[in-house]
Amino acid sequence: MPKLSKISPFLVGFAALLLAALTMPVGKPGQFTASAPSLVVANQQINASYIAPLGVRRRYVDAPLTSFVHDGVRYWINSNSQQTALYRGGLDHPFQHLLWARPTPQVISDPTRSGGRFWITNLYQDPSGLLAFIHTEYGHMQGRTYKTGRGRVGLAWSADGQHFAYLGHILSPSGDPAEYNVQGVPYLIRGGYFYVYYKDQCERGNNAVARAPLNEVIAAARDGRLTPWRKYYHGDWASAGLGGACSAIRLADGIIHTDAAYSTYTHRYYLLTSRMNWRGGDTWIRLNESSDGVNWAPLGDIVRQPAAAVRTGYQYVSIVDVSGRDDAQVGRQFYVYSAKDLQTDVGAVYRWTIDLGSPPQRPPVG
Repeated sequence: MPKLSKISPFLVGFAALLLAALTMPVGKPGQFTASAPSLVVANQQINASYIAPLGVRRRYVDAPLTSFVHDGVRYWINSNSQQTALYRGGLDHPFQHLLWARPTPQVISDPTRSGGRFWITNLYQDPSGLLAFIHTEYGHMQGRTYKTGRGRVGLAWSADGQHFAYLGHILSPSGDPAEYNVQGVPYLIRGGYFYVYYKDQCERGNNAVARAPLNEVIAAARDGRLTPWRKYYHGDWASAGLGGACSAIRLADGIIHTDAAYSTYTHRYYLLTSRMNWRGGDTWIRLNESSDGVNWAPLGDIVRQPAAAVRTGYQYVSIVDVSGRDDAQVGRQFYVYSAKDLQTDVGAVYRWTIDLGSPPQRPPVG
């Protein structure tokens, strides 16, 4: 594949009725609607990325799918800490062609010698390369249970979309607890800054945001460096990204192994949250809206199903514009992709078309 620098990026009867009721379009009039889900990645396709030497018995999606375009061809990355797979396929068939599946340490080198376990959770495509947002864990086994260990958000850089170099950590939680999952990493672009969302030990909550100037981040990444990130704290952005204090942002609880985007149609920001069927609760994917990237309000659920109707439910959610971009910007419509029943023998990836409808008269936001 040429250098990126050359591009500019079940059932019948009652069960059928139940499925129809659970997957009907949802949303509030004038805000958004969601189509019924369509299956875009079957369990067998996920299994195609199995790497025998790793000794992993199940193949599954363990992070939001990430995507980029090169010479007019779309590629998809399915990443977890043990393996990373690269696929070629359109928006309707992301895993159509498996190009390779490799142990993640062969895909993400670590010149920093951090010793972390890496997941590629989001991408920003610059003409000169790919900036990867990395979920990092220092996990360990406690008996037969995997523990997350200390959590970090990091960055990696790639010039070709196949080999990434880890640049180091940009965010760590306040107090740095021995066991803490920072989740993430959705990002937005606002006022020339990257805004990154993750979990932290903040005042009055754990949903946090930090930022850094986009141009500085990209310039440093091309040189194999990092630039400082600052957390939102008491209405300002002066707190250090690594270990600094933070103020919780106004975002309803939910898992943020997800994605975010700015809409040029509504002039608003959108961020996804999700929940699996833990402790017998409903599983859902929720769309949240903001005018400033800090204060969020839920618009409604894209999908919601009772715990008994699924194996584990929905997790790891991505946004892609209908034109095919994956750069945190969408128009009136965009696609949402999510794994469902991951880590089971029926796990798959589904897609919804989101329509933001006719917005009220709103001025653009910065």
